[in-house]
Amino acid sequence: MSLKIDPLIGKNDVRVAVYLSMEKDYAVSDTINSAYWEEYCVKSGWTFTGIYCDECGKSDSRDKLLTACRKGEIDLILIRSIARLDPDLVTVLSIITELSGLHPSVGVYFTDVDLYSLEPRDYMLLMEICDMVEGTKYL
Repeated sequence: MSLKIDPLIGKNDVRVAVYLSMEKDYAVSDTINSAYWEEYCVKSGWTFTGIYCDECGKSDSRDKLLTACRKGEIDLILIRSIARLDPDLVTVLSIITELSGLHPSVGVYFTDVDLYSLEPRDYMLLMEICDMVEGTKYL
């Protein structure tokens, strides 16, 4: 299966962080997920910079992750799904827009839907989804 981030696999200069947002009842699975993601990064040839994990509803680790991105310490963020970054799609789009505007740009890859924020088509798709969701809030 071809992924949008295939061109990045094997590039040793890619610094990757993983963001997890989990229900507090699943704290035990955090260890399992951490091991999975670290192995995924190592197999891809990337420099693994760490896991940032929040319980749902909190964003302390996400804020630390964004700070590290702003400092130029991270090139790629792996996240399982769009809703894990934030349940509000407008906030998701705002974060992605900020990260893409950094120098160097930071990409966000949503593994469940194979969306990569630095891919122009995927970015436009995310914008359209946000527009649709925002439009339905007022119906």
